[in-house]
Amino acid sequence: MKFKRLSDDKLQIIISQDDLNLHALKKWELAPYNPQAQELFQEILEKANRDCGFEVHRDSQLMVEAYPISSESMIMTITKVSEGSLPFDSDQASESSDDALKENLAQYMDAIEDDLVTIYEFDSLEYVIETAHALDGFYQAESQVYKGRNGQYYLLFGDMGALDGRVLGHLLEYGNRTRYSRAYLSEHAHLIIADKAIEKLASV
Repeated sequence: MKFKRLSDDKLQIIISQDDLNLHALKKWELAPYNPQAQELFQEILEKANRDCGFEVHRDSQLMVEAYPISSESMIMTITKVSEGSLPFDSDQASESSDDALKENLAQYMDAIEDDLVTIYEFDSLEYVIETAHALDGFYQAESQVYKGRNGQYYLLFGDMGALDGRVLGHLLEYGNRTRYSRAYLSEHAHLIIADKAIEKLASV
């Protein structure tokens, strides 16, 4: 983790995939109810205090923002909010630092979930072409093909609901179903067929 103190009341943290690996965490496991995720964020507060002198008391009012900056890292900003700038009545019960972190963690996971797309991964272009022939006439919606850095091919469907069970079974015969974020695809693969991939490959 990389810490940068932006001001007396604001701290920025970059959390890498290696940081998550140390806690045996995947991005999709970063949920408020996950004890390992809670331990990670408690560690963030402790390291912020130790490394940057950024002290957060149990009753501190916090504004926490977190969002992915790439497929491998996320950025978090923690701001201590003064009483005069709080957007609620002073007699309202103050939110603990843990509660603030958990609430924002849920928002972060929503953002990650929204960016994930279902993808079928194939070992060769020939398998993608075989799949396109099998889907020809059954699937008319949008589709794309990406090529990964290690030679694998990714087939994306614009409308998964347009695929029936028979076609889905054929997809699993040739490829593996997985989920990636579009940010991951943009960094680790390049688009080779931008639209109507099924229709174009079925004609090959």
